[in-house]
Amino acid sequence: MSDLRTAAHDAVRCFDLIWAWMEQEEPERLTRPGWQVLRMKTDALKEAAALSAPAANLPGGFHSNGPETEQQAAMFVRPRTGTQREAVLNELIKAHPRGLTDDEIGELLPLYVNTGAKRRNDLKNQGWVEDSGERRSTQTGSPAVVWRLSPEALDHLRCHTHLIQ
Repeated sequence: MSDLRTAAHDAVRCFDLIWAWMEQEEPERLTRPGWQVLRMKTDALKEAAALSAPAANLPGGFHSNGPETEQQAAMFVRPRTGTQREAVLNELIKAHPRGLTDDEIGELLPLYVNTGAKRRNDLKNQGWVEDSGERRSTQTGSPAVVWRLSPEALDHLRCHTHLIQ
């Protein structure tokens, strides 16, 4: 998770604790305009820090100084990126808490390993997955990062689905 997203989550958590205490101790103060504005801003911050929809179709990644064909390919895959990202996320949910390497994702899905890795990287950038700190060997014997669901993803899935207990 990015430092900015972490700071936003911490600020929201802190404000929610203060709000809960105020509701118990001094509820009349919460009706004042300053508190209402603060509540609205905190709600906006909460939305901004929330996980983005994994199934959204976005252009693929490309380098700003890359060849024209790289940019064209990024736009060409746009209609499939959401479906691919969702498939990768579903495999990581099924593999919870063990996690998966990019090679393992590639074995489970009808995607090239590089494509699966790109969609997994999208999920990492969106806050859905994180490096577990563990390493497992690839088919060639090289160490590979084991990716797992982030704490935010687990919270989201527990609240909005029956997929994670």
